[in-house]
Amino acid sequence: MTAAAAPAVQVPGSPRDWNALLARYREPSLTRSFVQLLTTTAVFVGLWWLMLWSIDISYWITLPITIVEGGVTVRLFMFLHDCVHGSFFRSEAANSWIGSVIGILTFTPFRYWRRNHVLHHATVGNLDKRDYNDIHTLTVKEYLAQS
Repeated sequence: MTAAAAPAVQVPGSPRDWNALLARYREPSLTRSFVQLLTTTAVFVGLWWLMLWSIDISYWITLPITIVEGGVTVRLFMFLHDCVHGSFFRSEAANSWIGSVIGILTFTPFRYWRRNHVLHHATVGNLDKRDYNDIHTLTVKEYLAQS
């Protein structure tokens, strides 16, 4: 018995083809941003409430809920990151306001983190300005000099 052949996927060959394919994702979508924010926040609050309820019953019930809640918190932080880049909403004021609220939920001071993240982007990959919010990077010469 042979498996049915999967339909061929058209992979763009040139950067222009990719640009055309990804053009619809280049601009923020107010509807999509709000839906993602509301559903994620609802899950965040629901899991938070569930943890508070379950802790009186057993820590072993609460523990797996906290792991899932950690993932939801990371998702909220990703929204904060998008607000820093101005890609979650078109409005700079909306990005700043929503980013600040999310910062409260994720224990991340938005304006402070935004300043540091912008500096990270300004210096990343520049060996003369490394080690500022960067992955420790060595040149080959520096690497070979290590013990």
